[in-house]
Amino acid sequence: MSWLRNAFKSKNQTHSSEEKEETKTHHNGGDSNHEINQYMAIAEKMQKKIIRILLLGPGDSGKTTIVKQLKNIHGKITANDMEIMIPLIRNVVTSWLKMLLEYVINEIPNKNDDYKIDLNLKQLLSDYENAELTDSVLEQIVNLWNNQKTVDAFVNDKVPEMADNIYYFMSRFKVIMKTDYVPNVEDYLRIRARSTGYYSERISKQIPNAGEYIFEFTDVGGQKSERKKWMKVLSDDISAVLFVVAISDYDNKCFEDKDVFRIHDALNLFRDVVEKKFFDNKSVFLFFNKYDLFCKKIQKIPITASFPHFPNDKNPNDAEDVTQFLEEQFLAVLDSKNKDLRNKVHVHLTTALDSNNIEKLFGGITMDLVLQNLQNI
Repeated sequence: MSWLRNAFKSKNQTHSSEEKEETKTHHNGGDSNHEINQYMAIAEKMQKKIIRILLLGPGDSGKTTIVKQLKNIHGKITANDMEIMIPLIRNVVTSWLKMLLEYVINEIPNKNDDYKIDLNLKQLLSDYENAELTDSVLEQIVNLWNNQKTVDAFVNDKVPEMADNIYYFMSRFKVIMKTDYVPNVEDYLRIRARSTGYYSERISKQIPNAGEYIFEFTDVGGQKSERKKWMKVLSDDISAVLFVVAISDYDNKCFEDKDVFRIHDALNLFRDVVEKKFFDNKSVFLFFNKYDLFCKKIQKIPITASFPHFPNDKNPNDAEDVTQFLEEQFLAVLDSKNKDLRNKVHVHLTTALDSNNIEKLFGGITMDLVLQNLQNI
């Protein structure tokens, strides 16, 4: 029966010590059928200690960042993870720079003294891929970036939804373009790439009085073109669904449809997910993500920008009033469909870039799911 032992070990490398002991005990005697049954029983037990969690939500909501943050918290970011991010980060940063240069040269040259910039940077645009980033060119780029009025105008006009990352990465432009550049953890967490298809990440965690559990997070692409693939990952063995919404994008329009606000797209998607029974017999967690950015923005831009019928008795610039209103909008979808979920929907205000916030939240969620898992068993 050595072939069976080897096959079992190759598929299950996460035995607890007491499960290994149980395997040894039953392997020392008995007939072949009994031994096979014992191995199958242990395999079934291990499967019950794997909790599968599906992350859903629109594109750029922060699903992938949450998974990357969990990898960071549990020490699972590898040197290879960092290395493969280098060309992605450089490509994104240089594309932003090109957009900024085109904006300055074509749309706001010589309007006033604040916008006077060395237009020799046109040469950089004409042959951008082969341009040599000399110290002189880098200095011009830094000087351009230091023109706060120019940069603010560009970001607000062209890419408001990317403001937080553009300011961060462009401030590190000279570091990123060095030949020996290695991303730091914040670079790794902040860089965004549109997810296609889906992928899973497993994280093990010791649960008090319950032993080791494996939490498998499946992240799916959130763009409209990707959503038709979601049904492929829907299965009965998924324990929970995390639906992630970037509430800081409440006044921004969709990437694919410039006539639709992102928050409305998220609400419509939530309704669609409910109708397609993604939540049936699952624990459901609703994440209002990018809450830190939302709190800053809501003081300047009221929620009435996207919800003109916001209640008159509430403050459209107050973070608490607005989040309560948005929570009511999402939960009303469940009420209208008369959904009988496994338990009450948990709504959380999250900041995916904040490791303390995600670690604390993950601790609470995993405990809830383990208790639910034990009840099911």
